[in-house]
Amino acid sequence: EMCIRDSIYPVFVAVFAHYLLVNDRLTLRKCAGLATAFGGVVIVVVLAGDHEGARDPSTLRGDVTVLVSSFLLAIKTIYMKRVMRVIEPNKLLLWQFLIAVALFALTSLMFEGIDAYTFTAPAVAGLLYQGIAVAGFCFACWAWLLKRHPASQLTAFTFVTPLAGMVIGNVFRGDALSMGLLLGGVLVTGGIYLVTTSGSRAV
Repeated sequence: EMCIRDSIYPVFVAVFAHYLLVNDRLTLRKCAGLATAFGGVVIVVVLAGDHEGARDPSTLRGDVTVLVSSFLLAIKTIYMKRVMRVIEPNKLLLWQFLIAVALFALTSLMFEGIDAYTFTAPAVAGLLYQGIAVAGFCFACWAWLLKRHPASQLTAFTFVTPLAGMVIGNVFRGDALSMGLLLGGVLVTGGIYLVTTSGSRAV
């Protein structure tokens, strides 16, 4: 269920881009692609997931939280796309990281306290991975791509996330793969193709 909710993010971006960005309009082809890719994600998660706790209040709160997060992430993506017309991506990312680190540190001190900090080798390794690989390399690549390509076309690739997670789970943990994953993968691939070939130009 979380993957389904989280995959609404490209749809939010496409709708916002239609009204707020130049040359990134919704077309019949793009809408068909988004619907096809989203349908593929739904098939993968519904056929592979365990839905015994789908109506649990905690699950519902988690779904709402992810929906709100997807909505805010879409707003951030559109804002970055507009701002990068006048600000270089590296400067934008630097200020974004500085503000985020300050806010996270303040929140941690307020709710966890200094005594909660334990520096172990796995914790430091995880922090370095998040800082260098994710927040550094991946965000830099994302900003570079976002500056040069339509936001709605880039975010369509996030539909691949649940499929990639299941494939990696199969490779490293031996999780079973299903026909639902194959069918979902075909739909997601077809949907992304429709979106990325819809004719929008980067601005």
